[in-house]
Amino acid sequence: MKRIFFAWFVAALAVGMSSCTKESLTVSAEELFKLTGNVNVFCAGKNSTSPNKLPLAAQEYLQKTFSDLQIHDVYVFSQDSAIFYGVELKKPGVEKKILFNAKGELISVGDDNERSEYYLADKIPAAIKAYLQEKYPNVSIKEVELKHEYGLSAFKIELSNDVKLTFSAGGELWCQSGSGNGSGNSGGTDDNSSSSGSISLTTIPDSLKQFITGKYAGYVIYEAEKEDLCDGMYVLKIGIRKGSEELHVMFDLKGKFLFDAIRIADSQLPAAVSATLKNQFAGYAFKDDKSIEQLRYPDGSKRYYVRLRSSAGKDLRLMLGADGKVICQKTSSSSGDDNSTGGSGNGSGSTGNGSGTGNSGGTDDNSNSSGSISLTTIPDSLKRFITNKYAGYVIYEAEKEDLCDGMYVLKIGIRKGSEELHVMFDLKGKFLFDAIRIAASQLPAAVSATLKNQFAGYAFKDDKSIEQLRYPDGSKRYYVRLRSSAGKDLRLMLGADGKVVCQKTSSSSSDDNSNGGTGNGSGSTGNGSGTGNGSGSTGNGSGTGNSGGSDDNSNNNNSTVNVSNTIKQFVASKYAGYTIYEVEKEDWCDDQYLIEVGIKNGSKELHLVFDLTEKFLFEAKRIGEAQLPSAVANAIKTQYAGYKVKDDDDVEELSYADGSKRYYVRLRKTSGGGGSDVRVMFTADGKVFCQKK
Repeated sequence: MKRIFFAWFVAALAVGMSSCTKESLTVSAEELFKLTGNVNVFCAGKNSTSPNKLPLAAQEYLQKTFSDLQIHDVYVFSQDSAIFYGVELKKPGVEKKILFNAKGELISVGDDNERSEYYLADKIPAAIKAYLQEKYPNVSIKEVELKHEYGLSAFKIELSNDVKLTFSAGGELWCQSGSGNGSGNSGGTDDNSSSSGSISLTTIPDSLKQFITGKYAGYVIYEAEKEDLCDGMYVLKIGIRKGSEELHVMFDLKGKFLFDAIRIADSQLPAAVSATLKNQFAGYAFKDDKSIEQLRYPDGSKRYYVRLRSSAGKDLRLMLGADGKVICQKTSSSSGDDNSTGGSGNGSGSTGNGSGTGNSGGTDDNSNSSGSISLTTIPDSLKRFITNKYAGYVIYEAEKEDLCDGMYVLKIGIRKGSEELHVMFDLKGKFLFDAIRIAASQLPAAVSATLKNQFAGYAFKDDKSIEQLRYPDGSKRYYVRLRSSAGKDLRLMLGADGKVVCQKTSSSSSDDNSNGGTGNGSGSTGNGSGTGNGSGSTGNGSGTGNSGGSDDNSNNNNSTVNVSNTIKQFVASKYAGYTIYEVEKEDWCDDQYLIEVGIKNGSKELHLVFDLTEKFLFEAKRIGEAQLPSAVANAIKTQYAGYKVKDDDDVEELSYADGSKRYYVRLRKTSGGGGSDVRVMFTADGKVFCQKK
C-alpha cells in the first residue's frame, strides 16, 4: 500500500448510487462535462502524481475537512485540453475518493463502498437502448456495468464486436473505444501509453478544429488520440489528410500547438541523424516504410521521430534533433507494440491501455504502485547527488519500484559508456544503496548454498539476473531473479550470509521485460500491465488467494521470513497450536490492501487478516456455497446473473472482532460473453461491500 502524505514527496511519483455522497459541490459533474467536452473519470487518461501537485485550494480543503485521513493516491485526469484531480484518502475501515477541478474546486465525494454493479441487457436505460439500436442494430451486448467512481456513476457497455461505450447515468454517450472491426491506428507514432487512448472526433475542441482549418486548408481530420511520444511527453495528436497526403498535428494537453509531423524516407534524414542511428543503435533497422517522421516546429526548427526494431523483436522509438542528439527514447517488445499498419479506424484502441517503462535488467519487477518517471521531474538534489558520487555517469531511466515485501524505492538508472548502475533512494530522497550486475560465480558461498538448498528447482532467469547491492556502510546484499521449470518467477534479496531478507513471486506470463530497456508493454483495458510488463493481462491487481497455496497475485510476497513479533504473538495467544505457513500483502478489492497470514493446525487452515498497521481485522475460513446466507446467495443470483462460484475453494466467511460476518466469493462468468472473474465481498444481508474484477 502506498502511503503518501502532504509532506514533501518525490515529485515524479507522480467505483450503488445511494451510497455515494456529494458535499458542498462547487461545480457539478454535468457542468464539468459540458465545460470540458467529455472529460470525466470514466473516459479520461490518468496518471499518478504527488500531493504537492494539487491546486492549493484542494490541499487546503483536504487539510481542513479530512485531516484524520491519509492520502493514499493522487491522480491527475486529462483528456483533450482539460485536467482535474482525484484524491483517495484512507484510514483503517474508511476510504474517501474526492474529485477536484483544475482550480481545486470540489466536484464530488465518494465513500468507501463504491463498486460496480452488473445488469442484464434489458435493464439498461431507454436512452442507451435507443442509441445502441440505432448505431449497432445487429450487435449483441456482452456486458453491462454500472460503475461508480468518486461519487459519480456511468454505464459501461461492452458489445460483442469489442466496442466499449461509456454513458452518463442519464444515457448520454461520453466516450467509446474499439472500432468494431479490429482496425488499428493509422501508423506513425501511435503507441498508446498508460494514459493514452483514442479520442472521439466529436469531442475535439472547436478551437483546435478552427486552428487546423486555418493552418491546413483543405485537410480533414480522420483520427485523434492522446499519446506519450517518449519520456512522458504527452501530446494530443490529430491526424489530418488531403487526398493521399497525411499529417499529424500535435498539441499539448492544454491545446497549444507544438509541431506537425510528416512521413519522410530515410534518405531525407540529416547526415548527423543517420550517423547516430548507425553508430549508437547498431542491430536495429527501421520497422517499416512508415517509420520516419519529420517534426516541424513553429520556429522553423526540425526534429526527427523514428521507429526501429531489433532482430530480437525489440522495438525502439527515438526523437532526435537535427544534430543527431537523442532527445528522448522509448522501447517495447514487439508483442506489445501498437498497430503499425492498421486502418484509420476512428476510435480504435482501448482507452486507458496500461503500459509502463521497462528497466534495463536487474531488479526490474514493478508492482501495481510502481511506475516509470519522467527524467525531467527527478529532483535536482538527487541529480546533484548522482553527479557528485558517480562522475561521468548520465541518467537514462527512473522509476518507483517495489523490490519485494513492500520495499518501495526510487530507482534511477545511470550509465557511463557500457557501464550501468541502479541507484536506489527511499521515497523521501534518501540514498539507500546502488546495484551492479555480477556473475553467479561472484556470489558469496553462503548465498549460493541458500539458492541451491532452499530453492532447488529454480535457476537464474537470464544472464542479467544477479545484482550486488552496495550500502553506504560497506555491507552488501544480493538480489537475484529465478525461474522454475513450471514458469514461476521468484525474486530474492539475500544478505551476504545467505539469509533471505525478502522475496517476491510472479508467474512468468505476467513478468516484466527480462531484457529491460526503457520500454512500454501494452496492457489490456483498465489497469493494464505493470511497469515493464511486456504484454500484460487485465490489471496487475491482486485478489483473495487460496488458503494453503500460492495466491494469484503476482505482486505479493508470501515469505514467512519477516513476520513481525506483533503478529506472531497474536497468533500464539489467540490460536494456540496453530503455526504460520504464509504471509502476504494483498489487495482484497477496491485497493483495500491488507496483510493476510495463513495459519494451520493439522488439517485445519485459517487466514487471519490485519490492516497495514498490524491491527487484527477478521478471520477468513473456507465454507461451502450451500453455507452462504440466503441473502448473499440471492444477491449472487440476481445481481450477478451469468456468473457462478468459480470452484469449491472460492467462498470464504469473514468473522470480525465485533462478531459480524461478511462473505468473500470469487465468481466466473459463464454466459453473456466474456469470461472474466470477479471477486465480491458481501455483507451478511447480501449487500455488496466491494468488488474487484
